[in-house]
Amino acid sequence: LVIAPYAAALAAQLAPRRAAANFAALQALGARDDLGFIEALDYTPSRRALGESFAPVVTFMAHHQGMTILALANVLRDGVVRSWALADAHIEAMAPLLHERSPRNVPKLPAPPAGPPPQALKRRAPGLLREVLPGAAALEPTHVLSNGRYSVTLRANGAGWSRWGTSGVTRWRDDALRDALGSFFYLRGLRAGAKSVTQHPAPDSAATYGSVFHADRVSFDASWPDLQAHTTVWVSPEDDIEFRQVELRNLGGAAIEIELLSAFEVTLAEPRADEAHPAFSNRSGAQWRPGCRRWCSSAREAGLASVR
Repeated sequence: LVIAPYAAALAAQLAPRRAAANFAALQALGARDDLGFIEALDYTPSRRALGESFAPVVTFMAHHQGMTILALANVLRDGVVRSWALADAHIEAMAPLLHERSPRNVPKLPAPPAGPPPQALKRRAPGLLREVLPGAAALEPTHVLSNGRYSVTLRANGAGWSRWGTSGVTRWRDDALRDALGSFFYLRGLRAGAKSVTQHPAPDSAATYGSVFHADRVSFDASWPDLQAHTTVWVSPEDDIEFRQVELRNLGGAAIEIELLSAFEVTLAEPRADEAHPAFSNRSGAQWRPGCRRWCSSAREAGLASVR
């Protein structure tokens, strides 16, 4: 059980007198510090000190303090903050949705089919690799690489996530329609804008994409008329670390100057905790590692360039 003073401030918009009584009780318990009310009183038995009934969480989070100020402003100034928000045309257009009643009768969902879909009955021929064309199926096939502690999950289009134990290294939302999250590489300078070396998240209409699932790694291929990109992802069997190697091959007769960028969203938290409070993990920010090289026009001069 956790009691948060800012929750009392939000409730003041509905029951101001009872919220004021809550504030008085919290202050009597010592929940008020020099900077105002603290973050929470934690009554979890495992977090309490010996002989104490609760553990004070003496922190001050800016967004909770802001929520408190806005809620109290609504109480003291007759909903002035709500009027400011509704003055925006975009929010005002959605305001009628706030007054809709919840449906009384919810139609029943149709019963699921008795057996698996027909395509699930088809068995693949046994083999050590599987070639998958990104975008060919409504639900992208998924491949998991792991050493038992560190795991990387990848879709055929390049989306995926990395985890160490139960903690998420990179952000992930299981959205089969968008598949917008993962560790991605981009090429900038080849054409207008930055294009990804996988089909997601920024594909190039002039490129051809493919992927291969191996037993110990996943390979992604992107081909242009004058350039090839081959990306390999694998997990170390000894250490809790993943490797991503990008190989670029110049197929034309002229030098190409491009910039290789990588980006991913760091969470370093359990997926459920990050989904509940993504702002807590955003303090680390996305990681960008830019690099630039000039690729020779002759395959004998440079041939295959590798960036790890």
